[in-house]
Amino acid sequence: MTNKSSDVQPANVRATCQYGFDGSGRYTCNLFEGTLTHPSDTLTITGTHVPGHGNADVLVVNHQSTVNRFHGDVLRTFVNLRILRIVNVRMSFIHENAFASCGQLQELNIMSNLVTSLPSQMLRNCVNLRTFDASLSDNLVTIPGDLFGTNRNLESFVVTAGNLVSFPTNLLENMSNLRVFNVSGNQILSISPNNFRTAQRIEEFGISFNEIIDGQSVMTILSAQPWLRRIRIMNNPFPMPNLNFFQQFQHLVDLAVGGGQGMTGINWQALPARLTSLGVTGIGEEISATAFNRMTNLTDLLLTGSGITTLPPNIFNGLKWLRRLLIMNTRLTTLHPQLFADLVSLRLLHLNFNQIEELPEGVFSNLGNLGYMEFLHGLFLMNNKLTSIPVNAFGAHPFLRQISFAGNEIDEIERGVFGRFNDVLDIDLRSNICINEAFTDARNLDQNRRLQTCFDNFAGIGTTTPGGSGRNFRVFEVFGIILIGFVGCLMK
Repeated sequence: MTNKSSDVQPANVRATCQYGFDGSGRYTCNLFEGTLTHPSDTLTITGTHVPGHGNADVLVVNHQSTVNRFHGDVLRTFVNLRILRIVNVRMSFIHENAFASCGQLQELNIMSNLVTSLPSQMLRNCVNLRTFDASLSDNLVTIPGDLFGTNRNLESFVVTAGNLVSFPTNLLENMSNLRVFNVSGNQILSISPNNFRTAQRIEEFGISFNEIIDGQSVMTILSAQPWLRRIRIMNNPFPMPNLNFFQQFQHLVDLAVGGGQGMTGINWQALPARLTSLGVTGIGEEISATAFNRMTNLTDLLLTGSGITTLPPNIFNGLKWLRRLLIMNTRLTTLHPQLFADLVSLRLLHLNFNQIEELPEGVFSNLGNLGYMEFLHGLFLMNNKLTSIPVNAFGAHPFLRQISFAGNEIDEIERGVFGRFNDVLDIDLRSNICINEAFTDARNLDQNRRLQTCFDNFAGIGTTTPGGSGRNFRVFEVFGIILIGFVGCLMK
């Protein structure tokens, strides 16, 4: 059994810096070891400097190992530190005076840690702080209203995918330089316009996936920000505004709206033609063939909603720059063979959680760039009603590596289909009828003996051996991850 910190004697803990330069030429310390377990532990930092450099030259510190407790020794050692990253190191405690020596700090990143709260006035001495990011911290439930003291220089406040239930009305009220505000993926109940009374040039505003009920306060905040470029307000309980509301934003290029209310009467033509990213969730009606014909600059598009049962064959015509397309959680049963014909730049296609029953001939044949250049880009058809994977649905896909057909009802696969893809393939075929496996870094799958039943069934010479239960493959978990990932990453 591990002793509690109060039972452990304080110690002088040694940590080692690996010194060098980052991609921007800044002198950097990558800090290893140095795990503090007692409230009175101290940290001694060792390491060999690059000739001609010393502690005063260090501008960036990246913690590279577990940091249970943060006492601020790094800031006292490197007095000119500009960027501090304490990311995914299981930090659970920050001393109330840890940031007493942060006068030069400009960027603080404490993403993906275990802290539940932050000390009052923790950053009061960080008078030059521009960026604060505490995202992906599931345990973080409160932030004090006086976190920044009287500082006024903050430009970016980001706490996404956390567990905040409230947002202090005075936390950002003095931040006249604020450009980015993003608290998507929490449980926040309300946002007060008082937080933004001195901010006149916000460019990104994100509150998606919260529990905000007062839509009028949100509209008041948005209407006071003429420089907005990104608005992400999807999946909150408040009714979404008519899309005409967004015409007032002359710089808007990224919009995410909608929720579970079943949006109807959508005036797609009211959306700015300049949009490059658009997400609309909870659509409660069919989408017209001309919905996106003005938005020829789109690179990212997300559509969800039970009102979608069909898609016109020419709905995506003209979207030659579209790179990421997500159509999920609909009642879509069929795909027109020419539906994706114009999407020659597409790298990611998510068609998860629909009711698609078959893949028509040539439906993916023009998508030669699927998977190109970017990790986790590919083709995803989880949780549909597919029974077969035919060769003729595909063209040549030399970059495609990530594919998922998990949670369908696949009972037959045509031999030769895998030759249309990358030589090294990650394909998920779990929870299907003739196969219940995922293949990683697989080669020559057209000859794989574990797929023989599927090949034989397609050829009409086999009898199915059940491979899985089909359908409902981690529906809620995967759907939520995909949506939050889209809002937080794909639409940037």
